[in-house]
Amino acid sequence: MSTIDKIRKLCTQNPGWIEYFKNGTKSIYASSIDEFLTRLDKNAPPDFSMATLDDYENDQDLAIVLAHLPAEVVHSELGDDALMWTLIKYPYEDQIDVLAEGVQRVTGRIPEHIEKARRTASDFLDTSKVGLIRSVYDLNEEISEGIARYVDLPDFIKRNARPGVELSAQRLNDYSLEPLMTEGDRTHGYDATWKPDNDLNHGKRYVMWLDSPAGLTLTYRDEPNAIVGFFPSAIDTLRITQLQGVKPTIIGIDGEPIGKGSSWGLEPFDWEKLLVEVVDTIGHRLGYAHTEIQSGHNNRWTKLQPGETEIHLTLETALKRYDEVAQRLVFTQAQSKNWLRSLI
Repeated sequence: MSTIDKIRKLCTQNPGWIEYFKNGTKSIYASSIDEFLTRLDKNAPPDFSMATLDDYENDQDLAIVLAHLPAEVVHSELGDDALMWTLIKYPYEDQIDVLAEGVQRVTGRIPEHIEKARRTASDFLDTSKVGLIRSVYDLNEEISEGIARYVDLPDFIKRNARPGVELSAQRLNDYSLEPLMTEGDRTHGYDATWKPDNDLNHGKRYVMWLDSPAGLTLTYRDEPNAIVGFFPSAIDTLRITQLQGVKPTIIGIDGEPIGKGSSWGLEPFDWEKLLVEVVDTIGHRLGYAHTEIQSGHNNRWTKLQPGETEIHLTLETALKRYDEVAQRLVFTQAQSKNWLRSLI
């Protein structure tokens, strides 16, 4: 059965779509269901895979059809790709809540988290490709649910120990990798756990700002010492946008800051190499083919931000933090100036 025949069959079997058409909506610009489906047939997708749908030019008409079919029908008859694609591509407000509820009911995906993934793809990559949006969503959920449990952190630390350093099993157990997530649908901002108004860890305040919607913090004795932030920049690539040590602000008994603390937990090993290898391991486990390190040339903080008078990070510092690390770890520079290495 051709794709258009399958759509025609589903439409005639589901009264919701027929009622939608009879209500006189002008969004489909056709005088009858047959006229609309005939127009769609002239450029129907050959299948309902995400690769096909993401390159499909007549997306509005198809999204309108699928949006007015029950989510269960779209999912069972056309597949998970088609349902996710419909939610992202439907162009009007009238059906969004019904669609979102249907997607959550059928797939368990959380609509607010899908919107965060959509904004991430738009803000950072200027794309509305649903396959990539789903990759962002899936990675964020994996991080939130504890993807770091698949990393043998004591082994990583031992392999990256500095010359002459040996750490006891007890010391190795003082380290952990914990998830970081921005608040709500923000694509960057303060981590939802380590917000600056939370005075944690006996008078130490941690300002944990993320340059991506999710990441990991390397902790030592339950205190953050470093951050790695990353997200999918392509279907097969994880991009590291943040590789940064963390030092707390020391808070006095009057609640006022009195100085900066330290991140002594990073001293015994090459923490930058370790965190890049952690992302490699996560990427490989999730089926990615490349790890990418964003060049200092592409770091947003080296450029003046709207409403500000000074940059936050000099280009020299950014190149030292990211480009020199990438070179040291044998990444290859791409035309974009970002750095890549294969996980295959």
